[in-house]
Amino acid sequence: MKISEIERETLTGPAAVGVAVGIFAALCTVAFNSDYGGAALPECRKVGGVMLSFFAGFLLAFVPFGVAPVLLARFTSRTSNKTL
Repeated sequence: MKISEIERETLTGPAAVGVAVGIFAALCTVAFNSDYGGAALPECRKVGGVMLSFFAGFLLAFVPFGVAPVLLARFTSRTSNKTL
């Protein structure tokens, strides 16, 4: 499916906010690991935790405020076209 200009504009804002939330979550993970026993964890596990927290923070903002409105608009436009 192609993304229209309006959908692209709808997705841009939540994507930017999602990146900011993801960076904040990743920084919180780094701070938590440095204060509470992060030295006991191997480096790959620390990096994995930071990546997971960034991805989760991004999805937390992007899915409900970006993807959901676009999908809802597509669904309602299809159902309204079928009833005509």
